[in-house]
Amino acid sequence: MRRGVQADPAPVALREPIFGGGAGDVVPALRPRGDLDGAEQWYGRALEAEPRSEDVLSNMGTLAERRGDLSSAEKFYRAALAASEFSYATKADLGLVLLRQGRTAEAREELEAAAPHLKSKAEVWGNLALARERTGDAAEAAEAFREMLALEPGNVRAREGLARVGGTP
Repeated sequence: MRRGVQADPAPVALREPIFGGGAGDVVPALRPRGDLDGAEQWYGRALEAEPRSEDVLSNMGTLAERRGDLSSAEKFYRAALAASEFSYATKADLGLVLLRQGRTAEAREELEAAAPHLKSKAEVWGNLALARERTGDAAEAAEAFREMLALEPGNVRAREGLARVGGTP
């Protein structure tokens, strides 16, 4: 148990890829036990106890993202990275938030840094493919879509993306 945090039941944040937000983005889903308000209160108390905890800051970013508050999500993810610059999952989360904000070049930078360290995460490769595609780099986008397909051979969105950028599986 973390120092200073009550022993009450904690919400559990589980990340699962859900490929297919409105714009075809890959979006992480948060499934806390209970409601988002309860999760936010619990993580808020944990953050008071450990204000530089990368895990807590990252989870607060995920909660903000889930609520649709991308600006707050970005702030929490950046704070988490300041606490631990080698959190590649948080870099990927920040990349997704930036992508969803239309800040494609910044998103691509974060996703390029994260993807090689998260080779088994199909959603990261999918987000990187979208960022590459949106920055006009079809060949690099095709490569990332292929990486995603290697991990999830039946992924329809990855196949559609690959076809869209003129690549072949």
